[in-house]
Parts: sequence; C-alpha cells; structure tokens
Amino acid sequence: TSRFINLASHSSDYAVEAILNTENTKEGEKVGVLFGFKDWQNYSFFAITQSSFYVGFVYEGVSSLKVDGMFSSAINKKGPNNIKVIGIGEKNIFSINGEVQYSADKMKNFGNNVGVVISGKSSVTVDKLICKEIDFKSSRDANTNSKEDYDIRASGSGLIFASSGYIVTNNHVVQDANKIIVEMISGGTSQSYNATIVQKDADNDLAIIKINDEAFK
Repeated sequence: TSRFINLASHSSDYAVEAILNTENTKEGEKVGVLFGFKDWQNYSFFAITQSSFYVGFVYEGVSSLKVDGMFSSAINKKGPNNIKVIGIGEKNIFSINGEVQYSADKMKNFGNNVGVVISGKSSVTVDKLICKEIDFKSSRDANTNSKEDYDIRASGSGLIFASSGYIVTNNHVVQDANKIIVEMISGGTSQSYNATIVQKDADNDLAIIKINDEAFK
C-alpha cells in the first residue's frame, strides 16, 4: 500500500524525510519512503523492517537492490524511526534516526512523486513527511561578495541534517583545510560560523562537519 504526493522539482539536490512508527509492523514487513516515483515501473525506495533496511530502485519494471536487508542497530523497534534520504552532488545518503547507514551514487529521479509505502497487512503511523528542495545555485548567486574577507582555497555546498549543526559535504572541499567556515543565508542575511571535521570518507568523497560556534543556534 502506498500514498504519495506530487512535487514539481527544479533542483537535483533534495532531502526526503519521514518519521514512521513501526511498533505495529510484523517481523519482516517493510515500511519506508518512495521518491522519484513516476509509476510502479519507475521509482526509488528506502524501507526498514524492525531490524534491517532496504535501498533500491525499479527502472522500466526491473528491480535493482542496492541494500538487501542489512542489519541496523539504529532502528527503534517500539517507537518512531526517522528515516531520511539526502541527494547531494553525485551521492545519495541514507540515514536512520540521525545515523548514516549507507551512501551510493545518486539514483535517477524518474518522476516527482514522493510518499510512504508499507508491505503486508501491518499498519504504520506517519508522524511527519518532509520534502526539501535544495537550490544551491541561487544561494551562491545571492551571496557572491560575502567571501571577500577570507582567503578561500576551496568552497562547496553542504546539507544540514541535524539541528545541532551537523552538515554533510564533499571530502575534497575540506580534506586539506586549516580552517572551515560555514556560511548560511536566512531572510537575505548572511552569517558565518566556525566548523570542525567530524568524519571523512575519501573513497566516497563525503565528509561530516559540525558547527562549533557560540553564535550558532
């Protein structure tokens, strides 16, 4: 069973997030999100059971599983689970309850439908479904003069995935940095914050940084 909505897309960078309560699902039955959904012959998915998760896509009716039932200790069996798909640059990042579980080359969005899916005869409570479109180009154009005071050796975009200031970006942006500055635009006003590297993955060209600045809220 599925329910989905149509959202016109203007950017290739996005985030899809859902808070799903799996308490009433039976062992082995899946709940998750569909994204880039065109029809039942063309879509991508991220689903969980009470102990494992699945990532894959269907193209012209042919199914391809990227992850087939990988165990995850991050899944909450008796409560809500926040599952999130982040599409940034050339990568898709999949997280459960704030913990990155898997990353892969970005899967093609076949259509603009986003929704929730469940297998079998179980039931699921959906507390929240969030879809965010990230237009990095517009943000950069609106802030072309803000970096004049910095000796910038490399710059790039990132995506915040936690309110405490955790950001995912590309490893090549931060790998040799002596100092990292995160710049945000809100209501047309730009603010800059100091950040530090938390984790780097050179093979997948990914990095997680965290804002460490008293001015950040």
